[in-house]
Amino acid sequence: MKLEAHLIDKIRFIRRIYFAATNQSRVNAKLAKVKERVPDCFPMAIANFSIDYELFWGNAYEHGSAMSDEKRIEHALIARSNSFSFYALLEEIKMHCSWSVLGKLIDPDIVPPSELQFAPLWADSNWYRKPASDRTTYESFEFIKLLSSSPRLEILSHGFAHIDFADISVTKELAREDLKIAKDLLQDFASTEKVFFYPCNKPKYEDAAYDLGYRITRGADARWHMPKNGLIKTPVGFWISPAMLSLNDAKKIVDSGIKNKEFIHPWMHLFELNLKADDLNRFYRPLFLYLQAQEKAGNLEIITFENIEKRISAMNGN
Repeated sequence: MKLEAHLIDKIRFIRRIYFAATNQSRVNAKLAKVKERVPDCFPMAIANFSIDYELFWGNAYEHGSAMSDEKRIEHALIARSNSFSFYALLEEIKMHCSWSVLGKLIDPDIVPPSELQFAPLWADSNWYRKPASDRTTYESFEFIKLLSSSPRLEILSHGFAHIDFADISVTKELAREDLKIAKDLLQDFASTEKVFFYPCNKPKYEDAAYDLGYRITRGADARWHMPKNGLIKTPVGFWISPAMLSLNDAKKIVDSGIKNKEFIHPWMHLFELNLKADDLNRFYRPLFLYLQAQEKAGNLEIITFENIEKRISAMNGN
């Protein structure tokens, strides 16, 4: 019995070491994406929390093919049920947040001309078709209208139909069509018409985005790219989830960003939020309050992408 107890204790110790090492590697990976100092136009670290709002339309390449309708509907149902709870938290504690929104959520009935439709080889069905599910899984006009009524929430373009701009099938004309439709649909909701987040963080045809009036995007690496006459790209930031990161480790990333004067940019999707596990009060509320406390102490600035663009453009003389 003593031997068995000794082995059990040893196994438990090894497991603690393993999980601690695994968790530390995750933290290190996040820190690697927050490692470049902010441009000189920012006197301290800056922070932006953002949500990629997609519902059913968040299709993407996954394990050799497009995501299944079943999985996309499942994600949409979870995201829809989480949307108002997350919005209520942001409003309650007066937390600033950027929402990158797909045009398809405003008008899912729009379909581009056939020659300008996204049709990658890895997707075996019409990219723009509506699913056989409740309309609230693929249309969110009223909720986006609600978001746009808040002075603390920044509404940005995430494109029209979540196409992969870097896919070999995408031409500049097709990319421009997706960007243009989204811009037209979002003009009554977006806080600014200058910000666009590429789906899956895959920038391409940046000149097409720039020609349509976009001036800044979330980039694909850990560096700042600030051309004088081109699309500004911020560091990519990092995906955040309490399923992968503890609250204390999230705070460590914030502290490191403050110390090194960096851009702290966590982002997420709402289907990753687990209300049954009380993610809102266990993780997001205290994290947001921590960010706000650091801002109040003068250690960082919580900032919109619109204001990031304004300061960099002014620094560049634009």
